[in-house]
Amino acid sequence: MKRNWIFGLAIVVSAIALISMGINAQTPVATPAANLQPLAAPPADADRAAILKSATDFAEAFNKGDAKAIAAMWTDNGESRTVNGPTFVGKAAIEKAYGELFKAYPGAKIEVLVKSIRFPRE
Repeated sequence: MKRNWIFGLAIVVSAIALISMGINAQTPVATPAANLQPLAAPPADADRAAILKSATDFAEAFNKGDAKAIAAMWTDNGESRTVNGPTFVGKAAIEKAYGELFKAYPGAKIEVLVKSIRFPRE
């Protein structure tokens, strides 16, 4: 007898929950899964390889003191920002800034470590 009472109470609670959510027999319910868009395929390994290559190319150009090669990695209106200093806009400004850096610190070396690569999803 007690078992039937618990089962009946569960049905009543479920019905109250459905009514409180505004669900009735005439209103179709969209499940969350119906609203999800399929995820885009993960970026190709070629994309990751290109990112790692650009990091390696930057380090190699820096270690050679090649300001021109570094500036070539930016677009014509690209920006290079320093941590506490100015922002350099455009290849010419970036090349000049790195050229001055290499004159001030001849033989400067850098190592670029890529710990992770994440691709944002839309």
